[in-house]
Amino acid sequence: MQRTVTFPAHSISSKVITMENESIVDIFYDAIFDIRKTYALITDTNIARLYKKELSTLPKNFTLITIPAGERSKNFSMIEKLSEKLLKINVGKKDVLVGLGGGVVGDITGLLASLYMRGIPYIHIPTTLLAMCDSSIGGKNGVNTAGGKNLLGTIRQPLATIIQPCFFATLPEKEVRNGLAECIKCAVMMSKKLFTLIEKNHQAILKKDIPLLNTLIAQTRNLKTMIVTGDPDEKSLRKILNYGHTIGHALEKVSVYTIPHGAAIAIGMHLENVVGLNKKIVQKKVVDQVKELLEAVGFQTKLPARTKKTISHYLAHDKKREGTHIPMYLPSRVGSAKLHEIPIHDLQSVLL
Repeated sequence: MQRTVTFPAHSISSKVITMENESIVDIFYDAIFDIRKTYALITDTNIARLYKKELSTLPKNFTLITIPAGERSKNFSMIEKLSEKLLKINVGKKDVLVGLGGGVVGDITGLLASLYMRGIPYIHIPTTLLAMCDSSIGGKNGVNTAGGKNLLGTIRQPLATIIQPCFFATLPEKEVRNGLAECIKCAVMMSKKLFTLIEKNHQAILKKDIPLLNTLIAQTRNLKTMIVTGDPDEKSLRKILNYGHTIGHALEKVSVYTIPHGAAIAIGMHLENVVGLNKKIVQKKVVDQVKELLEAVGFQTKLPARTKKTISHYLAHDKKREGTHIPMYLPSRVGSAKLHEIPIHDLQSVLL
């Protein structure tokens, strides 16, 4: 069984397909795949190892391409290497890329699809909570440079995103926690209902209660889909999804990506709330509510001492910067937010 949700994005309709009670192998025999096309399936070394048996039974029109796991694969050199591999296996303009993995695989696949032959279709199959709830929705992709995270990228919607809950069987608790940060972000910005769900059930979610995870994914994805559908190019409302990411991305870069995305975004959310508190934009009770939930889930909310000296530089070069300010949504209350122009020096001041 499966459930399909379709939402318009630019000139295509991007489908979100949720599989139910099916094996991983069944994904590749779904009706969305066409036996007449060539599929280049990009995954990482972790997924290739965990699902070696299943991936050995891919249909004949699939070619498996494996990249090293981790954020360090997100660079333009990898895009060039993958492009050469696509040429060698004769991937053409009407063929399809498939990204099987977490956010790194999704970002690389999406960017490669937008550049190869000036654009070919691609499909997301996210394997982590973070990717299922966040990075596989909305078409954002990119690679890192010496200057910062995701500085080279495009917005290109996938043909489809396929959600397969059975990937949770091999997902460590730390990765569930990592994804939960993005769910909390959406809750603080847009949904008191979702915030309460996480408050009451975070321990069960971390222990991978499947019905709860399905509810969490559905609510979070619905919120993000609503935003992306209305503002696919991030001209206005889509900026609400950047909450916690200005400081969080800088922290990831400074730590050379040893701090996971979710942990960095958790610190970013708290510190950006503190900036709002200092400017009398965010109420103290909201700062405390969010901090309490983040810490209950298991996140730190203090900036690691080793990062304080260098993080200011990356804030000044954030890709969202407009002159000396960064447009930033901050919570007026839990479940609602307003856009503010925050001076970069105000963000830098909370890092001291």
